Amino acid sequence: MQHKRDMRQSADEVTAEESFVRTVSGLIALAISYVLSFVATGCLAAPFIGGGWSFILATVGAFIGLPFLALAVLGLLIFHRSVRTHPGLWCVAAPLLVTAAWLAADYGFKHGPLGVPFLTYLTRDGRWEAVFVLATSSMTAVSFFILEPQARWRVARARRRRTGYR
Repeated sequence: MQHKRDMRQSADEVTAEESFVRTVSGLIALAISYVLSFVATGCLAAPFIGGGWSFILATVGAFIGLPFLALAVLGLLIFHRSVRTHPGLWCVAAPLLVTAAWLAADYGFKHGPLGVPFLTYLTRDGRWEAVFVLATSSMTAVSFFILEPQARWRVARARRRRTGYR
């Protein structure tokens, strides 16, 4: 009886350790995905606006998007179990949530105090910025979805090595 209890406790410890490793690997995957999405955005924009301007657009976009990356990290830390079990749902919802948050923040800071109606803002400046934010956040979500299973596979492989299962 004591042996079963010890095995259950060690399984809980392994689960907590694995949870920590998975969360850290998810954060690393999110950071890599963030960088890759802005590199891809710069490459996609280069034929339209020139190589130098696309580099500037990607760099400035990455710095402006840092608060949204911080929100994504916070969401990943809070909902890590849900993100781990339903990554597809989170990767579909995240770009839409980021775009909505961007539109709200951009309108609130730049156009709201001037009394510009929201629909006027959307028809003038907001739509192209929203398209850029949606494209970049979608690329981040897709690359996170691709990278995250690899992180889970590495955790499972390390667990098999530690326990002796091959």
